[in-house]
Amino acid sequence: MPPMIRSIELTNFKCFKHQAIGFSDLTLLTGINGMGKSTVLQAMLLLRQSYLQGTLPSRGLLVNGDLSDLGTAGDILFRSADQDELQIKVDVNGQMLTWRFQYTDQYANVMEVIEEPATVPKMAPFESNFHYLMAERIGPRSMYEMSTYAVEQENQIGKDGRYAIAYLEAHAARDVPKQLQLDSASGSSVRAQVEAWISEISPGTRLEIQPYPQLSRLTMGMTFSTAPSLGRPFTAPNVGFGLSYVLPVIVSILASPPGTLILVENPEAHLHPKGQVAMGRLLSLAGASGLQLIVETHSDHILNGIRIATKLKEVIPEGVAIRYFDRRVEDLSVSHVVHSPQLNADGRIDNWPAGFFDQWEQSLDVLLA
Repeated sequence: MPPMIRSIELTNFKCFKHQAIGFSDLTLLTGINGMGKSTVLQAMLLLRQSYLQGTLPSRGLLVNGDLSDLGTAGDILFRSADQDELQIKVDVNGQMLTWRFQYTDQYANVMEVIEEPATVPKMAPFESNFHYLMAERIGPRSMYEMSTYAVEQENQIGKDGRYAIAYLEAHAARDVPKQLQLDSASGSSVRAQVEAWISEISPGTRLEIQPYPQLSRLTMGMTFSTAPSLGRPFTAPNVGFGLSYVLPVIVSILASPPGTLILVENPEAHLHPKGQVAMGRLLSLAGASGLQLIVETHSDHILNGIRIATKLKEVIPEGVAIRYFDRRVEDLSVSHVVHSPQLNADGRIDNWPAGFFDQWEQSLDVLLA
């Protein structure tokens, strides 16, 4: 079984005085804005960038870098902390790794190490089998970047998906795990399956990719079998944001080997509801295929796609963790809390905390009143 992060525990980190969050094969981070969903991802990103850029081991936590720029130490210490330190604990297959960092200067870019693991497992998020796709991904472009170093040496797609087309070209012939394959595809390769999954969102889509190595660029056009005439492909800017925005998510899933950790913010961005449901199904199958995904989402359609995949027995409910972030106000103090609604084999959820994907019902009550 590939190594997996079972949980993360944060103390005095941003909005959390102390909070543990459990993970599964697929974990959904949900909740209204400003409740701490992104904080969970940022804790892992800070650890990764600190190891990649050499401030860990030994020196400290790099607060702003290529993956996550959170300002200075004063911006990430819990405002009501009773100790001048923060702590991050990560459970990797039952092995608890602990980092503690000292707060001495609110303007520091690096928080000094107090405690760190003697050894760190050779796994994501510390090694190359890792992808992070932020909410602000690269939109449609006439040309896309090539980078042999980023794609082939670092095995990266870029946090904004800028190397998605190059990554697709580099891994086009690789076979996709059986669990992720669509029967409608022309084959089992990454290229064929990417087109098949894109067609779940926009029927009949074919990708036309042309590399220009002398310019370190590629072009990507799209044709649609449902169009009266295929002819010359449409350029990405003439197709719209949805397909360009979702393509890095699909490529990162289908081209990654088991054991890869993928962090994704808002995979639903610019997708219509049917496309969001299809994305929910893909995320479910990816978690069941040996990948680990931690996904921040505001989409009830993503959730419903996962619920449908569970009801159809494509995935088991134990492989999905739902974390709903909320806040509690008591005695003029505010604390952040995390609820864990449970999914069963019929795709049903055992309880719906107030605010958990219930806006449709609230709006319907108003409309029917």
